[in-house]
Amino acid sequence: PNALCYAAALDAYQQGGQWQQALAASQDMQRRGVAPTPLGHAASINVFVASGQWRHALRQLREMKRQRMQPNADAYSLVMNACMQHEQWPEALGLLWELRERELAPAV
Repeated sequence: PNALCYAAALDAYQQGGQWQQALAASQDMQRRGVAPTPLGHAASINVFVASGQWRHALRQLREMKRQRMQPNADAYSLVMNACMQHEQWPEALGLLWELRERELAPAV
């Protein structure tokens, strides 16, 4: 499967709230050396946030940056809000600082 197939699967998992399958698909992509698309990362972040999996959402955001993709303000805000909902204040503040450094405004 290529990155577009994975992105479609991740989107379906996001719509179904199936974070475990989204995580497995993300890990499978890495094992196979398939570079994810920004759309695939966004779908993963959405499913993790919607399922209360803030750690996985944060890892996905970090992975985007590691791959030299620039997460937009919406991605940062989703993960930041998930961290705040789970009282992960240091992570939320760190994301806010990153937004400021990149001169992006948090989505409200």
